[in-house]
Amino acid sequence: MINIRSEKPSDYSAITDVHIRAFGYRSEEATIVSLLRQRQAYDVDLSLIATQGGQIIGHALFMPYIMTFMHAPVEGVCLAPIGIHPDFQRQGVGGALMDAGHRIAKSKGYSVAFLLGHSAYYPRFGYQTKVYGSSTVTLNREHLIVTTPTIETRSLQPDDVESLYQLWLYDEQNVDFALRPEQNLNAWLSPNPTFPETVYLINGQIVGYTRGKLESPRMFLANSPENTRAIVSHLLKSNPSVTLPLHPASQSRLSLPLAPPDIQGWDVAMIKILSENAAVRQYLDAIATGQHIVGRPIWPPAFDIA
Repeated sequence: MINIRSEKPSDYSAITDVHIRAFGYRSEEATIVSLLRQRQAYDVDLSLIATQGGQIIGHALFMPYIMTFMHAPVEGVCLAPIGIHPDFQRQGVGGALMDAGHRIAKSKGYSVAFLLGHSAYYPRFGYQTKVYGSSTVTLNREHLIVTTPTIETRSLQPDDVESLYQLWLYDEQNVDFALRPEQNLNAWLSPNPTFPETVYLINGQIVGYTRGKLESPRMFLANSPENTRAIVSHLLKSNPSVTLPLHPASQSRLSLPLAPPDIQGWDVAMIKILSENAAVRQYLDAIATGQHIVGRPIWPPAFDIA
């Protein structure tokens, strides 16, 4: 008999073992679980284990986020990761964890659950495919603006958090599926040593931020059209091209002289409605009829290791 309960600190080692085995003896997913536990939004009620005969055989983490749909904030949970011990796969363990997680999340007031996963498996549990994707734009030296304000750069400092959050509000607030960052250092610092965080300043004032390799950051934020162009030009002076994770609704994307990127929903990008929400329903209906482009999340730093 499969039993489902919330995790306890004494379970951490066994949970790590399950994820390492479930994902082909690699450690990334187990490490992501450990990192996500450090988020303020972590809720032990939504970190669920499956046991059989006292053995932990599966784990699913439903992490809360505040998301954007049609300009409205929506509370949802991301199912990531979910891992089942190989000896107990295809025996209903994953389904039991999902059923319990969906029920608990709905009882706590969350409107949706979302994930990246196998498009033939998760629809059986009510997930709809192709509801978000990725969106990038690439610029090269021909886009370099020679005359721009002098850009200074430095590493992230503790007092930067509020300024960075304001950058996010300006640049991402109109992007569907945008995941609102928490207002703490953990939301802006990457655990991946090859993904630096860079703060951009003009006359001593913070005007932008990137997380990741400068030629292809995972997050790009700026606080005005002029400063977007100035930061891009600064990057192009040391890189022949830069690829930025900008959605057509990003303020920074609207600041650049480029054709709109072609963004399509991925088969693996899914959402499940837990309780009816007008903004979510409007979004899903609009993308289904082709009247609206799909959204784009930027995953928090914990996922930089994957």
